[in-house]
Amino acid sequence: MKKMKMILLAVVIITAVTGAFAAKKKFDCYNQQQYYRQAEGVYVATGQYGVNYYCNGAITTSCTFILTPNGWEACRTGTYSPITP
Repeated sequence: MKKMKMILLAVVIITAVTGAFAAKKKFDCYNQQQYYRQAEGVYVATGQYGVNYYCNGAITTSCTFILTPNGWEACRTGTYSPITP
């Protein structure tokens, strides 16, 4: 009976640790400064999403990018569309 109790306790601990890692918050690029690619290698700050620009259309293209230590990474998908007042 003690062996069974120890096995169940080990399973519970492993499940709890695994669940904690699975529920860990992932990086959210939407809170970072967004840039759009104006030309190859030329990135321009976008402003605020929904106020200065929005992304529409296909999900296969990258609308905005963020600057990371490893270089430029895509964040939002679609086509960059500025909102003009």
